[in-house]
Amino acid sequence: MKITKKGILLVVLFLTIGFAAITTTLTITGTITIKPNNENFEQNVIFTAADSDDGEVVLAGDGKSFTFTTNEFKAIGDDATVSFTIANNSNYKAILGSPAVSCQGTGDNAALFADYIGINTAANLNNANIERNATIDGTLTASLKKSYTGDAKTVTYTCTIAVNAAEATN
Repeated sequence: MKITKKGILLVVLFLTIGFAAITTTLTITGTITIKPNNENFEQNVIFTAADSDDGEVVLAGDGKSFTFTTNEFKAIGDDATVSFTIANNSNYKAILGSPAVSCQGTGDNAALFADYIGINTAANLNNANIERNATIDGTLTASLKKSYTGDAKTVTYTCTIAVNAAEATN
C-alpha cells in the first residue's frame, strides 16, 4: 500500500471537515435586574452624635432627628450651638443640599421664630458629599436677633437636612 502526499492531505482535510461538522458552541445568556435600595439609604444616613454646652440635646432612637432645647435667650446676640455628626452607612454616596439645613417655627409661637430667632449652620455642610461609610461633622447655632418685650415664650422649631442619594462604587 503506497501512501502519497496527496492521500495524506485528503485524509487530513476530511478529518478536519468531519470534526468541524460535529463541534458546537455553548452560549450563556443571563438577565440581571438592578434597582435602587431606598430603604437602605433612608435607614442608614443618620445622626450618630449631637451635643451642646448651651442646652439639652436628645438624639432620637432611629438617629433621624434630635431635639435641642437651649438655655433662655434674654439679650440680642444670645446664642446656643449644637454640634452633630452625620454618618452615611448606606450603599450610596449622600449629597447634602444648599442650604444643607432649613428650619421653621412650629406650634403656637411659630411666628416668633421668624421674627426673633436666627439659625446658622456650618458652611462645610452646603452641597457636601458624604462617601459610603463616612461621616461629616457640623454645627447649628440659634441666636436671638432682636430684643423681645412680651411675656416669656417658648419657641419651638424643626430643622431638616436635605440629603439625596448618588451612585457609589466600591
